[in-house]
Amino acid sequence: MKNSSSDIAKGTQVMSLFAQILSAIGFVLIIVGAVVLIVDLIQEFRGEDGSFELMAAVASASIMFYGMMLAALGQALTALRSIAMNCAVIAEKG
Repeated sequence: MKNSSSDIAKGTQVMSLFAQILSAIGFVLIIVGAVVLIVDLIQEFRGEDGSFELMAAVASASIMFYGMMLAALGQALTALRSIAMNCAVIAEKG
């Protein structure tokens, strides 16, 4: 079975699109998580909700963490596509 680099590029276009979508959603979640965390910390330090609750801040920070994980997954898919295309180019030369 012999695949050219252009065949690999065509066959992995969906992977590239999925990686871009995951990265975009991840970056949006990072921004939203940062805003939620800042607002939550301001409310906690003002004392409007009673005493300081660490778990509320951790729950807000988890949104940022999930965003980082989605962005990392998107970048990993991009790297896998790049590796597949580079291996096909090397195989064509050899």
